[in-house]
Parts: sequence; C-alpha cells; structure tokens
Amino acid sequence: YMRLLLPTRIDGYPLKGHPKTVASPLLDIWSFGAVLFELASGRELLPKDVADDTLLTPAHFDALACWKEPSGELLESVLKLSGSSQIERLACQDLVSWCLQGDPRARPQSVERVLEHPYPVSYTHLRAHETPEHLVCRLLLEKKKNINKQEIRV
Repeated sequence: YMRLLLPTRIDGYPLKGHPKTVASPLLDIWSFGAVLFELASGRELLPKDVADDTLLTPAHFDALACWKEPSGELLESVLKLSGSSQIERLACQDLVSWCLQGDPRARPQSVERVLEHPYPVSYTHLRAHETPEHLVCRLLLEKKKNINKQEIRV
C-alpha cells in the first residue's frame, strides 16, 4: 500500500514536480489500517491487479488521491461475518477508521498509539470485575475524551 500512496501517473512513473515521498511511520500506520481492513472485512480496500498490485482504474487512483476517511459502507463490512460482539466490531471499526484517515495528522502517530487502542483488547488493562466489553467501552470513551482535549488546545 505504501507504493500506492506515492504520487505517480497511471502508468506508474513519478509525477513531475512532486517531491519524493519518503517512507514514514504515518505511511506505515495507513498501510497497517489497510491490511487490518482487508483481514477484518474479507474485501479489498481498493481493487488492485493481483499481478502487480496496481490499482485497476483511473477512478481508483482518484479515490485514493482524494481520500479523506473510510466510508460508512466500508466500515460496516469490518468483522460483519465474524461472529464478533457488537462492541468488538465497533472497536475494530474505530481502529481501522483512525488508521485510514486521509490527513496523516489525524492518524495514530506511532505504533505505540495503535497498541493503546482498545482493539485488539489488551487484557492487561482489565480492572477487577471488568469484562472485556466494559474495557473496550472504557478505552473508547477515554480515547474520545483525549481527542476532544487535543481539539480544544488547537
């Protein structure tokens, strides 16, 4: 997926005048989100040619170039057929959405931040008499509070 994020023409050659995109943790986070989405949904984020991993049509290049965040339809497919609880599905959808933000500043800034997310559930964070579902709810609420505090500071 990192190769798909680099500014290129349809034929795969770099666009003139565009600075070279340098690999970074934020590109790794986006790629992780794309792989997590595909594993959790059983479908491709963007259709690719299996022979060389290029996007299939110019419309798919446009979709990637204008990417803001995953659509509700895409997120709805996450863990849909897995038998997971609703709370697990919501937590996984939240992580996928967070990693696949078009604006790199809105993504987790490190793998450590991803690991702080309630999905997958880290049982080391369980408090006494707390079920995994309660843990996920608590961690999601804490994440939302932290995001709101950051928005207030900006």
